[in-house]
Amino acid sequence: MDRFIVTIGREFGSAGKEIGRELAWYLGVEYYDKTKIAELSKEYGVFDEEINNVDESVNARSKGLFKGAFNRKNAEKFDAMIDAQTKVIRDLADRESCVIIGRCADYVLRDRDNVLNVFIYAPYDLRTKRIMDLYGFSKAQTEKIVKKIDNQRHEYYKYVTGKQRGDMHGKDILIDSSLFGLKGTAEILFEITKKRFDLDIPAKII
Repeated sequence: MDRFIVTIGREFGSAGKEIGRELAWYLGVEYYDKTKIAELSKEYGVFDEEINNVDESVNARSKGLFKGAFNRKNAEKFDAMIDAQTKVIRDLADRESCVIIGRCADYVLRDRDNVLNVFIYAPYDLRTKRIMDLYGFSKAQTEKIVKKIDNQRHEYYKYVTGKQRGDMHGKDILIDSSLFGLKGTAEILFEITKKRFDLDIPAKII
């Protein structure tokens, strides 16, 4: 197969982004997360900070927090952000093999047969512990942040796709990262990706 794409959806605190980066390194391809996709979205006239804040915008819109300020102009601008990152994801899939983190890439590329869709999750208590260890937040702060970001990602995915983010349909692999750790999960996904796309890539020895 000339090109292949691995999309990774994940729960906050499950180390999905880091696992995706590690997987991309094993595969010898680039990985694209929200920040990189935001940078590429400038080609379509959308500023990176707008894309980076799109999750929060979706959440606010869904809860009616704009209090009437979300007029037609704002709605058009908002949908333009979604459209820009959709175009970026399709452009990436057209030109190279890569790993794409989040951004509803599984849905955007749903009609392509060279895509492996992965969803990474972990138990709530382990996710909160990981965030506490990483950033030094209190337990109460961490729980509030994890719930907020989980909600934002759920609302964003539902807005773009009309589906639930953790729905198994449309996902090829669902994996609990707490069972194998960051490196172990990346190694498993590396072997699955090779098998799925019949790739001849030797394992990297660290």
